[in-house]
Formats: sequence, C-alpha cells, structure tokens
Amino acid sequence: MDVIVSGLTVSARTGTVLDGVDLRMDAGEITALLGGSGTGKTTLAHALLGHIPRGLTVTAGDISCGGTNPLKLSGRKRRTFLRRAAYVDQDPGAALPPTMSVRDILRQRRASGAGSARPGDDRIRELLSDMGLGDTAEILDRTPGQLSGGQRRRVGVAAGIVSGPELLIVDEPTAGVDTASVADVIDTIRRAVARTGATSLIITHDTEVAAALADRTVHLERGIIRVGPASPATTSTRDLPNLMDQTTTATDSPATAHGGLRAAGLSVGWAGGPVTVPVDFTAPHGCITVISGPSGSGKSTLLRTLLGLLPPRSGSVDLDGTPLAPVLRRRPRSVRRCFAWIPQEAELALNPSVPVARALRVTGAPRAEIDAVLAMLDLGDVDVARVKPGDLSGGMRQRVCVAAALLARPDVLVADEPTSALDGASAELVLTALRRCGERGACVVSASHDPKLLELADRVVCVAPATGSHGPSAASPGSPAPSWPSGHPSGFRRG
Repeated sequence: MDVIVSGLTVSARTGTVLDGVDLRMDAGEITALLGGSGTGKTTLAHALLGHIPRGLTVTAGDISCGGTNPLKLSGRKRRTFLRRAAYVDQDPGAALPPTMSVRDILRQRRASGAGSARPGDDRIRELLSDMGLGDTAEILDRTPGQLSGGQRRRVGVAAGIVSGPELLIVDEPTAGVDTASVADVIDTIRRAVARTGATSLIITHDTEVAAALADRTVHLERGIIRVGPASPATTSTRDLPNLMDQTTTATDSPATAHGGLRAAGLSVGWAGGPVTVPVDFTAPHGCITVISGPSGSGKSTLLRTLLGLLPPRSGSVDLDGTPLAPVLRRRPRSVRRCFAWIPQEAELALNPSVPVARALRVTGAPRAEIDAVLAMLDLGDVDVARVKPGDLSGGMRQRVCVAAALLARPDVLVADEPTSALDGASAELVLTALRRCGERGACVVSASHDPKLLELADRVVCVAPATGSHGPSAASPGSPAPSWPSGHPSGFRRG
C-alpha cells in the first residue's frame, strides 16, 4: 500500500498542529518518525487512519492510502479500510481489552482477506516467542493487567502484526521495554513487514531504534516534516547498564540510611504468576531509589506492593520505622496521604472527561504553585482550564501525571517508568522534577530502564523472578491475579 500525504494542515483553536506536511511511504517501506513531545506525530498517525481527534480540524491537504483518502471514508467503507490497517497505541494498557486473555486478544485479529482464519495457538505462541515472551509461563491465559508494562507493549505490537496488515503504525514500540528485549521487538517487526509487505510508520524517540528498524527516517518539528540528522529532542536507551543478573540492592550509606521507606525480605507476585526473589532495601528521605530488572521481573508489582495495592508474598514494609499494613484500606488516612505516584500509562491515570486544571486542583495546591510546576514541566502554555487529557499528546499527559504527583507534596513519591515514552527534552524535565522532589526531602522510588534515571539514582535495587515459584497468593490462596487500576496519581495524597 503506497501512502502519500500532500500539504496536510491540521489546526487547533490554539494554533497549527501540522503545517503543510508532505510525506511519501512506498509499499513495504518502514519509515521512522521522530520528533519532540507535542509536535503532532500521533495526530499524523491518526490522520492516516481517517481519524482526527476532537478539537482539531483539517484545513488543507490530502491523504492517499492505496488510492483511498481515509479522511473521506465513513460507515462500512471506513470499517473495511481499517481492517487493512493496524495501529499499536503508545499506551498499550489503555488500548488492550482489560478483561480479555492474551489468546483472545490475538485471536480476534483476523486478516482482511475474505475467508481469512483467525490465528491459532501455535501461530500466537510463535509470534510471542519472536517478541521475547516465549518463556513466560501461561502467557496466553493472562489478561493485560497481569502483565508488566513492557510485556503489554509487546503484546500490543503482536496484536498489530498478527493479522498481516497492509498499513502498520506503531507508536513507541520499545518504550518501557528492557534492553535485552528491544532487539526482539525490532527483529519481529522487520520480519513481519518482510512477510506481509506492510507499509509501516514507526513513531519513536530513540534514534538507534529508528536506525536499526527503518528504511528511512523523517523528523516532525513544529508541525513540519523534514529529512535530516536526529533532533536534539530525541534520545537513545541502548546504553543501559547491565544490571539484569543482579538481585541485590546497593549498600546503604550510613549518612542516608536513617528513616525513609524500608523493605525487609520483600517478595511479590500474584496467584499463578512469577514471584520475585526477596529483596531488602531502604529508600531514604532525600534520595532517589530506582528499581531495575528485565521486563516482567516484578518491578511494577513491587511498586504496587509498596503502595498497598497488592499484599506481599513475604516480607514487610515500614515508613520511618512504623510498619505499614499490607493493603491500602488498612492504612490510616494520615499514612495514605504521605504517598503519591506516577503510573506508567498516563492515559489510564487521568479521567478523560475532567479538565486538566480540575485534576490538578484536587491536590489542594494553590494556583501559583500549580502554574510554577506546569512551567517547570514545559506545560505553561497549555490552557489547562479547557484542555482535557484526550486533547494532549502522550508525552504531555505523562507530564501532567508528574505535575499532579509533585503538587501533592508527598513524603514518598512512587513512579513507574516516568520517562519511558518521552523525548529527550521532556525526559530531562521529568528527571529534574524528580531530583527536586528528592531535594525537598521526599523518598523517591522509581521503576525504570532509563539509563539517565539510573545514572541519577542514589541507589539501584535489582529484582528478578524466583525460579519455579508459583505458589498461592498472600492475599487469598487460589485467587485470580488482580488487574490494578492506574488511578489518579495523587489519589494516595487525598486519602
């Protein structure tokens, strides 16, 4: 399918989002699209599928996908066209049906040809193995909530390519994926494209992923496409330290080991799923502690256990020497108000019907402080009183979640991959915000693969699954694995 974009201009009330974009993708070609947060990358991707987000208007230009303009399709014709295309969202947890198993999610993706059969278990297992998920026990029976963020992203990519689409659009395919699995994702996409001949647009902030995956790289800056060297706003995650074989924490410094969040013999997991090797660590006040390990090793589960969203399999957690109840509802309101968190998938964390300004006001912060935090995160020009989360780019939504957590002024800030889908410039803003939060005396605990966050960390805790551990959950023997809502990032602060 040849794709030709000619002079496409998309405008919002506040200005131009895409300004006369010209782009050509030949059939079977992989094009990487780079650019900073909010430059219009996702808007362009949606336009190729015939969807213009609410509040935006196409004021000029034309699109041809295999001779068809998707912007002019509706009803049955549009549905027929979309069966020839696949889109992998940058927030996989929001895009995957939360109650369906991985098997059912992938089996419902039927190829577009007449009489095409649904993929069977053998084809699904082969594809998941290609994505580096072949050694994950019972992967087909799990729901998205029972997977790590990196695993959900790879399942999302698998769902996009399993039907053999003619047009494939993947938004941030390697964000939140550990370094060891990035090569699997790249190789699988390339082989899928070679097998199906799909014309592919890969949106990424990682210049090395673009170089390894794409036949051609273009850059979107201030709504204009250009071809040339990488923008300074892009980044690479290939320099991640090799921490994957470690399972212990860095040694506590005598100067910082007093007070803070402490875990003793903490092992986490859910019924029928992997259990982590027990870890002991302290996250002192004024320090940044990073949880590291391969995708699926239990990093997000560990964070949710610290928050009280999931009971530990073994061990305990205390704050400033006071033991914390294993589940949130048993913790006093005064303790719950000490915590704030930044979830990995911002689209699930923010209520789509609530303006950003109202979501920030519930933190109790004064207007001047809200404005200052927004300015620090380069969101000062956003009309938060009118804008809703769906009007923002993925990177902007992520920074709104960071702002909400900071405005709660927590004693403990818990962040799950806070920079995973951000361009280099936006990631630096978030790293600065986390550092300042630590300097104010908070315990900052983050799960991350980001080498810059690992470099910033005062200590690193490495987690790994315990081999062959699939015992009953500490919560209730034989109970199903939980699906955790992301919730508002400042929900713990409000109690």
